[in-house]
Amino acid sequence: MQGESAPELSFERSMWGRLEALWAQRIEPSQKVMEQFAQVLKSRAELERKYGESLRSMAAEVKVDPEAGSVQAAVDAAMVNFRNRGEQSIELAEQVDQDIVVSLEAVIKQHRDVSQRIFTDVQLLTKYCQDKHNAHEKLARRYSARCLEAELAAQECLQGVTVRTADRLKMAQKVTQLSKQARTAEHEYYASIDQANMAQALYDKHMPLVLATLQDLEEKRGKCIKDCLMKLAVYETSWLRNLQYDIEAVVKVAESADVCKDLQEFLQAHTAAAVERRLPQPPLVPRAFWLCGRQPQPHMRLSPMARQQLEAHSFIRRMWEDEVGPVMHILLAEDAAASAPEDCRERTEQLRQGLGDARRRAALCLALRSEVLAREPPPGAADVDLARGAVVSQA
Repeated sequence: MQGESAPELSFERSMWGRLEALWAQRIEPSQKVMEQFAQVLKSRAELERKYGESLRSMAAEVKVDPEAGSVQAAVDAAMVNFRNRGEQSIELAEQVDQDIVVSLEAVIKQHRDVSQRIFTDVQLLTKYCQDKHNAHEKLARRYSARCLEAELAAQECLQGVTVRTADRLKMAQKVTQLSKQARTAEHEYYASIDQANMAQALYDKHMPLVLATLQDLEEKRGKCIKDCLMKLAVYETSWLRNLQYDIEAVVKVAESADVCKDLQEFLQAHTAAAVERRLPQPPLVPRAFWLCGRQPQPHMRLSPMARQQLEAHSFIRRMWEDEVGPVMHILLAEDAAASAPEDCRERTEQLRQGLGDARRRAALCLALRSEVLAREPPPGAADVDLARGAVVSQA
């Protein structure tokens, strides 16, 4: 009638007697899909965990001071985003692994055991029922053959009126024997009917329960997969929302970065120090040849003679620059004052008394050479023999 809904289909109504097709086309594919789904989710959780750990380790390698400037603050925000994304990926992996995969694996194990027991029991029940039906068919054919044989023998005996008495007696004995065999076959046939009916009744009693159980398992598998997909969608949506929030924060910090302002602040902070350091460098002056060469390395060990020579050279130069040189310049300068010898008498006397030291004599020679060469044009000539004679007014 119009308005009445069609009866709901079920395994019992639609798949009766087609258990093998049901198992091959629905039960096994459904179980396989569930197992593959669980394996994919487990691999996804492992990948998310490795991805999260890699992001955290990479973010930890970058050391940035967010107070150093807006650009450094933007880079620090990006590193924080990487670290948060790694932590969120690890959290997503834990949620998928602990809340979804565990549930799927528990259902898979339970359904696999139950389905295997059902399949084994149904096979035994079907074989038992089929054996009883095959035995019934076999006994039915035997019963038919025995009865037909006894019937034919009885008719032959009744029609043998003209046969001798001895022969008719043999025929009667044969009919009696065949009748007994037919009677035995009849009892076995009736017994096989009862056994076949009992087996069929047992099959009809258990198959609705089996099919209902299989349908219930199939519905639970589908609902379990659906629930897991919904949970996965919720977890991934939460992960995506957090990722979006972090990206928006990074974009905001990056947009507010001002490179020119950071550079000006850096220059302003270092301008005073730069002015203090920017002092005029003293001009280069001639040095003795033993000072122009490569200095001995700190790790090199000098011989006693080399060390003695180095100390002597240092002493001579110090005497020339600090004591002998200034006195000779005052006495031998072209514009020397008339009172210069009297002013330097005491220092000159000290120099004269120390001339017994060869080092002091060498310092005096260097001072005299320097004064002579200083009068030659151009200054700094190196050959004393080519120098012009000099007149010392204080001599």
